[in-house]
Amino acid sequence: MTQRSHDRQAGFALVESIAVLALSGLVLLTLVITSDLVSRNSNATARTANALETVAVGFKAVRRDLEGVRFIRIGTFAKDPILFSGAPQAVALVVADDGSGKSEGESLVLIEARYANGIGTLIRSSAQLQPGAKGFGGLHFANQAVLLSGPWRYKLAYGEMEEGSLKWREAWTAPERLPAAIRLEVTGNSGDQVVPPLVVRLHIDSGGCADAARAECAAAQEAPPEGEDANKDPDQNPDPNDPGDGNGQSL
Repeated sequence: MTQRSHDRQAGFALVESIAVLALSGLVLLTLVITSDLVSRNSNATARTANALETVAVGFKAVRRDLEGVRFIRIGTFAKDPILFSGAPQAVALVVADDGSGKSEGESLVLIEARYANGIGTLIRSSAQLQPGAKGFGGLHFANQAVLLSGPWRYKLAYGEMEEGSLKWREAWTAPERLPAAIRLEVTGNSGDQVVPPLVVRLHIDSGGCADAARAECAAAQEAPPEGEDANKDPDQNPDPNDPGDGNGQSL
């Protein structure tokens, strides 16, 4: 009887030990899985932070060029095209300074997207603006610099004011004027948005034409608005908001 009791207690002890070992294994497995998940989340967070920082730096460079755009007309008439080209994957424009330190005066800047092996690269290159330039074709763009590079897709859009709001277009098809704003979107290869898009409103720096040395070009820039007499004395048309002194003389 005593021997039987002893054997029964030994059996219970063995079962309890196995149960404890099984529970310990489950706890250890849970800890391993949790640690792996935490490590993955930490790595993903670090990658996201690095991506955001990279995109922010690239956006800053793109913004600098877009905010420095110059209004340069090819020709002498109001309907002549402007040195500007906008497509979904590339934009070409004139800036006062390309930032390379290798050229003086106004420059042409090309920002374009290229793709290879699932990696999208946004590249900036430049060329010096030559007198009499008629467009961007045939130009040799140099000073290439990578603005953005990663598993991303890029898309440019061009805004025009209509009824007080911006209407976006995939390509700019109004050669006689500049868009009101330009938008750059960066998405993952699956189409998910990486960061909010960059939207830059264009501030026209100055007017002019590509060959300012031509007499007719200079005359077109200096000519008074249509219907206005260039020799007319401005005092003959006093400002109605000017109170004057009662004798036709301004105070």
